[in-house]
Amino acid sequence: MFFNIFFKKPLNNLLKIRSFSSKSLDSSSELKSPDSRSNKRRFKTIKDGKNIEKHINEYRFDDITSLAHDYLDEHREIREYYRKIAWELPTLTKFSMKYKVPGKEDILKFRYTTYLGEKHPAESKVTMEVLLDSLNLSMTERHKLIVLSGPRYNPLTGVLKLSCELFAERDKNKKHLNEQLKRLIKEAKDLKDTFEDIPQDFRHVKSKKNITFPKEWIK
Repeated sequence: MFFNIFFKKPLNNLLKIRSFSSKSLDSSSELKSPDSRSNKRRFKTIKDGKNIEKHINEYRFDDITSLAHDYLDEHREIREYYRKIAWELPTLTKFSMKYKVPGKEDILKFRYTTYLGEKHPAESKVTMEVLLDSLNLSMTERHKLIVLSGPRYNPLTGVLKLSCELFAERDKNKKHLNEQLKRLIKEAKDLKDTFEDIPQDFRHVKSKKNITFPKEWIK
């Protein structure tokens, strides 16, 4: 019964046969390959403030994935640095300078911070340290300078520490610190007001406690 119902239906509804004419199979006719189809997608990217249109073919499983491309780019970057180490780094020896021990006249110490491989806003910051004993001040001038310095002076080490990051260039920040130190010394040597009635405030200093354990605990 099933076969009777099945074969009673028209055959054209079950099988759709496409007929080809001789014209369609003629050699002069153009046969479009699947690759010639317009399987492209368009997207816009912003580069240097300008809209640039790019066309990228659709992914057809004939290339590595985007994650693999990232690993490949990382590998290329590492190999580039290896080439620089092998060929460019030895040429820097001609710019080397011998280390000179700071003399007694070199009382200022400057510290900079450099972040390799990236730009950081703290790169322009300059820190200056100076021993208060190296400034050759009297006791009255020393007291006034300590009061003016505030928390920038550490009585445990005797170091006056100043920092500056007002400008984008390190040289300008370094120059500003030199000017600030000169102003402090000038004000400290001005004995019209000695600040003798103002006590020194060292509440900002927190000393570290050195804990010693009994030798019996060490095994």
